[in-house]
Amino acid sequence: MSEAIARCVKCRRALWTDELAAGCWACRRCEEVAARQLRELPDLFHKADRTAALAKDSRTDVGGGHGAGSSAPVKIQVLSLTANGGAVATLQAIEDAWRATLAWSMGETRHRADIDGATGFLINNLRWACESYPEIAHDLHTVARLHGQLSSIDTGDKALRRIIFHCAGDDCDGRFPGNINSQYGTCPNCDAEYDRDALMRLDSDWGPNTIRNCPAA
Repeated sequence: MSEAIARCVKCRRALWTDELAAGCWACRRCEEVAARQLRELPDLFHKADRTAALAKDSRTDVGGGHGAGSSAPVKIQVLSLTANGGAVATLQAIEDAWRATLAWSMGETRHRADIDGATGFLINNLRWACESYPEIAHDLHTVARLHGQLSSIDTGDKALRRIIFHCAGDDCDGRFPGNINSQYGTCPNCDAEYDRDALMRLDSDWGPNTIRNCPAA
């Protein structure tokens, strides 16, 4: 019986030799993506927080929100991410779980706007978590989700819809997730790797991709 291939718990790519030697649960590529997203979160959060504050001020200026046409309500998503129990609380829950695993003392409850402190702790300890924390996949998905939600507020675009791509390999029925902005993907079954152009030509759960068979312009 062939030995099972060790895979990244997030993207399901087969781990490289150096990643195996380090005992990684998540691959270096997923670690790098998460680190970038964490570095970008403070700016995105502060923009969303200013949006919430301006909307509240607008309601006050027109009479405290009395009357059906006083002003547009603050978007629920903005409030859910910037208020108590929002993005900072979500990141602190990850921090608390890491601290517990490391047998470190719990930190003080962060202010709902202390996004710099929340992301700073995770960035500083991300390498340890990717190498030594079995539940890291859930945390990486959580960071990606928060980044996507805050990015959609910043750009005004709707959150990207999840796509399940179908591997194009011969005799392979592998499936893997992504979205229209994905830059790469790896089939968990056959380890085939796809760059962005190749991804956009794959079939998906949305149906056959007609672009794949179109002649070049």
